Amino acid sequence: MPTRPWHFLFLHGPHGPRFKRLARALQGRGADVSRIALNAGDALIWRGLPRYWAFPVRPDGSEAFVHETLDAEVTDLVCYGAARPFHATARRLTKARKITIDAFEEGYLRPYWMTSERDGMNADSGMNALTLVKMEEALAAGATIPARATDAWCDMRQHVLRGAVLHAALIAGWRSYPGYISHRTPEPNGEFSPLYLSRLLSMPLRRLKRRFATAHIRRTTFPFHVVLCSLADSANFRESSTLESQAVFWIWFLPVSRRARLPIIASS
Repeated sequence: MPTRPWHFLFLHGPHGPRFKRLARALQGRGADVSRIALNAGDALIWRGLPRYWAFPVRPDGSEAFVHETLDAEVTDLVCYGAARPFHATARRLTKARKITIDAFEEGYLRPYWMTSERDGMNADSGMNALTLVKMEEALAAGATIPARATDAWCDMRQHVLRGAVLHAALIAGWRSYPGYISHRTPEPNGEFSPLYLSRLLSMPLRRLKRRFATAHIRRTTFPFHVVLCSLADSANFRESSTLESQAVFWIWFLPVSRRARLPIIASS
């Protein structure tokens, strides 16, 4: 237990009420919670909870803003997507303080799981120092039985609805948060028409194509490559990959696969 009361400072979170539920659970255990809202979507999700700081300043004032907020007796920094620019700044500034970083991500294990790890995930994960042998030993020594996962987190209808509500609030309150810069490319304003709208309209067709592809894979008897791809606009990919884009990977990989005469299954 720390010598000072628990105080969890929440940064940008996932679509939906996950961070709000976590904050209420922490409150129930006697902890203080607060939130830096980077945009109007964050503010909407945090309604009804205390200690809320808006981020209306210019992007170049983020370090001073985080310094000031961290002085509020913060013990834990909670973020979703540790590689996002604002989160990376906050994590760097916490290293000189006795503040624990609780990094969340949509998950190493998908679907249905949201994963939490101390200090960072993916390229920043402490697991990079573990060998497969050490991982096997750690799993063998574990005595707890994992709880059964629910499908609420990955229900596509909920994901689409919550994402639409969040982005609608973000766009409507854009001028109130002039310091906010999205971790995604393009910005949400530019994403909606060419990307989200087309995906929404084509959802029935893409669902049918996935069913045909799944049936084809189950019938195959020959070996094939499985390529696990990150989203092209993922902050983890942009900050940690040595490649400029996924297209560069495919330019290199496709000739290799064709020489080996192995089909490819790509997943993102």
